[in-house]
Amino acid sequence: MKYVFTLFIMLLVAATANAAGTFISYEVNGEPYEGYFVSPSPDAALVLLIHDWDGLT
Repeated sequence: MKYVFTLFIMLLVAATANAAGTFISYEVNGEPYEGYFVSPSPDAALVLLIHDWDGLT
Protein backbone atom coordinates (compact mmCIF):
# COMPACT_ATOMS: atom_id res chain seq x y z
CA MET A 1 0.00 0.00 0.00
CA LYS A 2 2.86 2.36 0.79
CA TYR A 3 4.26 1.73 -2.71
CA VAL A 4 0.93 2.60 -4.37
CA PHE A 5 0.58 5.79 -2.32
CA THR A 6 4.15 6.87 -3.13
CA LEU A 7 3.60 6.19 -6.82
CA PHE A 8 0.35 8.17 -6.78
CA ILE A 9 2.02 11.17 -5.14
CA MET A 10 4.92 11.06 -7.60
CA LEU A 11 2.56 10.95 -10.58
CA LEU A 12 0.46 13.78 -9.16
CA VAL A 13 3.52 15.98 -8.67
CA ALA A 14 4.79 15.17 -12.17
CA ALA A 15 1.41 15.98 -13.72
CA THR A 16 1.27 19.42 -12.12
CA ALA A 17 4.97 20.31 -12.40
CA ASN A 18 4.54 22.58 -15.42
CA ALA A 19 1.02 23.78 -14.68
CA ALA A 20 1.25 27.47 -13.85
CA GLY A 21 -2.03 29.26 -13.51
CA THR A 22 -3.40 32.73 -13.09
CA PHE A 23 -5.98 34.27 -10.81
CA ILE A 24 -9.08 35.52 -12.62
CA SER A 25 -11.91 37.79 -11.47
CA TYR A 26 -15.49 37.46 -12.66
CA GLU A 27 -19.00 38.56 -11.69
CA VAL A 28 -22.22 36.63 -11.15
CA ASN A 29 -25.39 38.67 -10.57
CA GLY A 30 -23.27 41.72 -9.80
CA GLU A 31 -21.24 39.93 -7.11
CA PRO A 32 -17.46 39.78 -7.65
CA TYR A 33 -15.73 36.39 -7.42
CA GLU A 34 -12.18 35.22 -7.84
CA GLY A 35 -10.95 31.98 -9.38
CA TYR A 36 -7.72 30.25 -10.35
CA PHE A 37 -7.27 29.06 -13.94
CA VAL A 38 -4.79 26.38 -15.04
CA SER A 39 -4.69 24.84 -18.51
CA PRO A 40 -2.17 22.30 -19.81
CA SER A 41 -2.81 23.42 -23.38
CA PRO A 42 -5.17 25.72 -25.29
CA ASP A 43 -7.08 22.69 -26.63
CA ALA A 44 -7.68 21.04 -23.25
CA ALA A 45 -11.30 19.95 -22.82
CA LEU A 46 -11.57 19.45 -19.04
CA VAL A 47 -13.35 21.89 -16.74
CA LEU A 48 -13.18 21.38 -12.98
CA LEU A 49 -15.12 23.84 -10.84
CA ILE A 50 -14.91 23.65 -7.05
CA HIS A 51 -17.18 25.97 -5.10
CA ASP A 52 -15.58 27.18 -1.89
CA TRP A 53 -18.15 29.13 0.07
CA ASP A 54 -17.40 27.57 3.46
CA GLY A 55 -14.01 25.91 2.97
CA LEU A 56 -12.92 22.60 1.55
CA THR A 57 -13.43 20.40 4.59
